[in-house]
Amino acid sequence: MSNNSQETATLTILRTSDAAKAEITFSVNSSLNDLKQKISTNSSLGPIDPAYQRLFHLGRELKSGGRSLKSLGVGRFSNFSLHLHSTCPETCDLLSSDEEVEIVVPVPEKRPAKQNKKEIIDLLDDDSDNEQEQGKRQRVS
Repeated sequence: MSNNSQETATLTILRTSDAAKAEITFSVNSSLNDLKQKISTNSSLGPIDPAYQRLFHLGRELKSGGRSLKSLGVGRFSNFSLHLHSTCPETCDLLSSDEEVEIVVPVPEKRPAKQNKKEIIDLLDDDSDNEQEQGKRQRVS
């Protein structure tokens, strides 16, 4: 790192998804948002929108976008390495109109309707029903 008024340093940015590496010369007095904007235009790291960038330094996520890199600890212990994690959803290739695509949609099988048999279950085991039936039989005879 040079000791001029701008305090520029060569930052090593490692993208976590595929270990792509880029070196960016940048002022440590610039804000984190400025660095994210510069990363978004870097060709080797790909166009990653700053809103989807998560930067880590010494195991900590750098979240305060308006603060300078120096105040966030970049350069501490002579370490100028940053890890870039992208939360951007992956893109998919759209098919051209020349390609034919067969779409198979599974149709659920029709199951026979259940027959509802209603049974009355006596939850009380009090034998009172049996006594009433026996009483009726004795009166009849």
